[in-house]
Amino acid sequence: MLMKKAKMPPKQMADQAALALGNSVLTGLTGNPDFPNPKVPLADLQTSVNTTTASIAKADKGSSQDKAQKNADKAVLLGLLREQCDYVNDVAQGRLVILSGCGYDLSKEPQPRVLGVADPKLENGLSGQMISSTPAVTGSVAYKHQYTTDLSIAVWPEILTSRATCKIEGQVPGTILHSRIVSIGTNGQVTVSEVVSKMVA
Repeated sequence: MLMKKAKMPPKQMADQAALALGNSVLTGLTGNPDFPNPKVPLADLQTSVNTTTASIAKADKGSSQDKAQKNADKAVLLGLLREQCDYVNDVAQGRLVILSGCGYDLSKEPQPRVLGVADPKLENGLSGQMISSTPAVTGSVAYKHQYTTDLSIAVWPEILTSRATCKIEGQVPGTILHSRIVSIGTNGQVTVSEVVSKMVA
């Protein structure tokens, strides 16, 4: 299981988003006993938030020089927030109970990818040859094309391949071939299709 982390701010953010994050981190860390010695002193972070707030307001209808100063001040603020984020993650070590009060957004846990089920189809190829196929299965990295002429056996012969289509050779014309497809996911999970049957030509 991956640890939770405070999400590292990007190097560029919209003006108001940067200010909102700065204020959120100030609120989260001020008086927070879990983070007693911030890497960036909170007074310095507050000064940067105040400076950036003023420069954003000035640049709204100001000169190109005002806009350049605003961008420079915001870059300083984001740099401080990135430094502070490293400190927060070093202290928290993935503990959600601590991270929940830090003021940063938290990283999202990857959602498991649901493995689909094959929709098998059997078709005759050359004499004695059957073609097992399925549309590509969501989340699958490999397929086992299993087949038998005797449904009473426990273990079916199979062909392991990364392809959704497979040729099954050496079958006796006139016999009924039964087939199913096992889909294999990235973490080794499997799904098994229904059985389809067809006479070998």
